[in-house]
Amino acid sequence: MKRYQIRFFGVVQQVGFRHYSQQFAKENQCTGWVKNCNDGSVLMEIQGEEERINQVITALNSLRHAHIETIEKNELSLQNENSFIYRFD
Repeated sequence: MKRYQIRFFGVVQQVGFRHYSQQFAKENQCTGWVKNCNDGSVLMEIQGEEERINQVITALNSLRHAHIETIEKNELSLQNENSFIYRFD
């Protein structure tokens, strides 16, 4: 089990990116959250099996209307949670 903070840069806002992030995370039994940032990026914390997290990232890379240019990924400590949500803070 791993937890990562991932920041996605590119065309990732107003293209359904958060919605699909939540959908793909749930499909892959991952928990965490996703939110838009003021700089146009999308920030995510995602927790699950490494292979499942990678499947979420691969699925996001295949979105037709989004275009990920850069991904920053940092490992974090595991947290006790049971869902994947949107954050608005």
